[in-house]
Amino acid sequence: MASISEFYSRNLSAEVTKGLRQKAITGGTINRAPLGYINIRQTDASGREVRTVDVDPARAPLIAWAFEAYATGEWSLSDLCSELELRGLTSLPTPKRPAKLIRINTLARMLHNPYYKGEVVYKGARHMGTHDPLVNDLVWAKVQDMLDAHNKAGDRTQVHDHYLKGSLYCHCGSKMTVNMTTNRHGETYPYFVCLGRHTKRNSCTAQAVLVSTVERLVEDHYATVEISPEASEALEGMIGEIFARIDATSEQEREALARQAQKLEDQQLKLLQSFYDDAITATVHKREQQRVEEHLQQIKARLEAFEMGCKDAQLRIRAYLAMATNAQDFYLCLDPAARRLCNQAFFTKIILTEDWRIEHTFEDVYDTIMQPENRLRADYWQRTQQLHPDIDLTAPLPPDLARDRVGTSNLWWSIGDSNS
Repeated sequence: MASISEFYSRNLSAEVTKGLRQKAITGGTINRAPLGYINIRQTDASGREVRTVDVDPARAPLIAWAFEAYATGEWSLSDLCSELELRGLTSLPTPKRPAKLIRINTLARMLHNPYYKGEVVYKGARHMGTHDPLVNDLVWAKVQDMLDAHNKAGDRTQVHDHYLKGSLYCHCGSKMTVNMTTNRHGETYPYFVCLGRHTKRNSCTAQAVLVSTVERLVEDHYATVEISPEASEALEGMIGEIFARIDATSEQEREALARQAQKLEDQQLKLLQSFYDDAITATVHKREQQRVEEHLQQIKARLEAFEMGCKDAQLRIRAYLAMATNAQDFYLCLDPAARRLCNQAFFTKIILTEDWRIEHTFEDVYDTIMQPENRLRADYWQRTQQLHPDIDLTAPLPPDLARDRVGTSNLWWSIGDSNS
């Protein structure tokens, strides 16, 4: 009996999982709808209970506003949480729990939740939901960029926020933070101070530096990381040639995938015909159609990645080169939120030395662009219209390049000796 019970339990679990997956694929909401929506139970004409999701008229406008506000880059999570509290946003009350104010960690999860842009997630897969979205794709993307920017910099916004926090480091290796100092006349000034010294975690002797001074030093430093228009043109040409070569070598694999896709589509037609001829049952037909459709979608996704990978990467490289060509002018015209993103695009660290100079470590893409040997290879390509002999293109283009950030391994595959 125990083995029968165990079999029944496993079978029941499998059926439940199958039902939930099918519901997600068709856009249904699997669990309780998140804040801003309400779960509704209705009865259809046959007397069966139908569960749906509708927009919460009291809370949905506040959540939509929260996304739009955070997308501007002018709000921290703590400030946004306080503002939502003033505007009256609370959790949905239940018979056992009263309504509560939204905490900052709940707000962060909300801003990350793709349900608000109309998607249902089940076991890592995303499906288009049947519920009404509260935000559009553009606002959603901006919010994710802002969240990533804060997380990437390790910046958990405090009372004194600044766009250099998280990117600015002391020469001792510690991060620098903002501290407000009041002089004997009652005037308050913001300073950058070394966290290592401030918390007495090391023996650093770095002095506090006015925030305005550091801002100016960073602005001036951008002039030192610019490349000339001629170098930018040479790099863009060489990169374009590399991508063209790799795209050509992937043609054979794309053709093989296209043949597989056609074969699967033929199988779908045969299954349908067999079902109409009563050669297979409805259950077998449904199971086989689902298997074939899943395989077909995987192949189509790979084909789409091949098609978009090189184009998407080339567009981003052009944007990077344009920024590097006019780095200082570009940086000076940005607002604080955009400066934060720009600093993180260029640098992993902005380092303030003991004698008040700015040094840096580049992010992957710019580290590749600024390497002297790659600049020489680009100059070689511009003079000869040939790729330098030590550039190895045997490594394939990653199929998911369109979804991943471009790094050095995706730009120059297995570059050989760098002493050319």
